[in-house]
Amino acid sequence: MNHLKGPIKIIFKDLKLQLYIFTAITLVLVIIYNGVGLYVGPDNFYPFISGPIYGILLFTPFFMFGDALKSTIGLGGTRINYLTSLIINYLVYIISLVIVHNVLFQLSELITDHTKSTMHIYHIASFFGVSNAISYFWVDMLIGIFFVGTGTIIAAVLYRFGYVWTLGITLGLGVLGFLWFTLGDMGKILKWILENKYLLLHLLGVLGVVCMMLTYPLMKQVKLKL
Repeated sequence: MNHLKGPIKIIFKDLKLQLYIFTAITLVLVIIYNGVGLYVGPDNFYPFISGPIYGILLFTPFFMFGDALKSTIGLGGTRINYLTSLIINYLVYIISLVIVHNVLFQLSELITDHTKSTMHIYHIASFFGVSNAISYFWVDMLIGIFFVGTGTIIAAVLYRFGYVWTLGITLGLGVLGFLWFTLGDMGKILKWILENKYLLLHLLGVLGVVCMMLTYPLMKQVKLKL
């Protein structure tokens, strides 16, 4: 593990700052929503605090193949060292953000239960038919893994092939998807999705892991860009 300490520290330095910033943003949202629920008391008030955390989990990978990668290589590390360290940091980062999200969610529910507040934070786990603390945590983890995994593979493709090729590939896949959607029988697929939402969420989590693993062959021999 000694050869991973340097890359882990370099990456964690960037992720730690983002963790603090988006924890603060989410906390501010909770305070505002609790204030509205207590002092305004609108009916059926179900705000959503997950946006900032889900958003940063999706967009963080697009900043991970810049200075941190160059610093790792410059200090004698390898691309494999960097990608391994990146996955370790991502796991810690996702767990940390999910814990923050769910602690603030449960705190808000506690305030609502013991005050006259009309606010109930909406947790996306409700959409999948689960309603306990462990399931809330697990749903957030799966979403986080999917967002980080897909974001990482897209960022790796952009870094490896450039914006023009990536745009062309995206456009081609978009056309195929559009033709499939318009000419294919989507009724059965949509019905299966609606009937198996929780299973689909787990499949998306697996997809996120697969995307992360596919980053290795894309990045292990890539040239550094100035």
